Amino acid sequence: MKSKELKSRQKAEHKKGNPDCERISEYDKSKIDMLIDMVRRFTRHGRKADYLLVDSWFVCHELVAFVLRIKSVGHLLGMAKMGNTRYTVGGKEKTAKEIIRSVRKKSSSMTLKCKYAPVRAELKGIPVMLFFCKRGRNENWKVMLTTDMSLSFEQAYKIYAMRWGVEVMFKEAKQLLNLGGCQSREFNAQVAAATIALMQFGILSVAKRFGCYESLGELFRNTEADIIELTLNERLWLCICRIISQLAELMDLDEECLMTKFITDNQTFAKCINLDSLLQSA
Repeated sequence: MKSKELKSRQKAEHKKGNPDCERISEYDKSKIDMLIDMVRRFTRHGRKADYLLVDSWFVCHELVAFVLRIKSVGHLLGMAKMGNTRYTVGGKEKTAKEIIRSVRKKSSSMTLKCKYAPVRAELKGIPVMLFFCKRGRNENWKVMLTTDMSLSFEQAYKIYAMRWGVEVMFKEAKQLLNLGGCQSREFNAQVAAATIALMQFGILSVAKRFGCYESLGELFRNTEADIIELTLNERLWLCICRIISQLAELMDLDEECLMTKFITDNQTFAKCINLDSLLQSA
């Protein structure tokens, strides 16, 4: 449009004190400032959380320092970029790539099927735990950062995996509920369209939760025994994996090689896990 046409356009009026004026005032704020404001609103409502889960867009010194100052959120846990951010390790400042190259001993997780390396570091004087992990030989290393120094790698991985539900929600809302598809030039219409789409997603999620995921009556009683048996088998297998992992660390052996030899080359163990042959022999 020409400059005259732009000036002649009718502009919507926004009265001070209305919610739309507050949203407009947020245009020029950075994503970090917006996130901090959201956490403060969360705090004002008297709510608390154990962890603030964020992706690599938000992990920075400013957010780490903010989380440590407030009491409503216990710790920060998020993916960090393998970029130019410098951490202090052993009195020397290094980037994430330099840190993982200097780590000699890397562990393996049979449960998560990945390699990992925990490193204690400091981010501008703030103690943080860095968890480097990767799947497969050709994949690049990724790093998680947390202010909770007591977390193990598997605990941090499982907690951070909860954030994936947010990504799934936005994908489904965009594809099925037209989130972000409003073509109106009116700001309030855009806000209303996004709000309605998210309300629809919430209602449909509750309907699906009670309609599809819950087993009722006789169906639940028939499957209860199978569920208990499966849970017991999973726990036993997890205990075996942990024992082999500890043995590999004590003997300074590769965990995957030890697991392979233990399962395939050990006839006694193979006989124990072959339930059909045991039943026949009994």
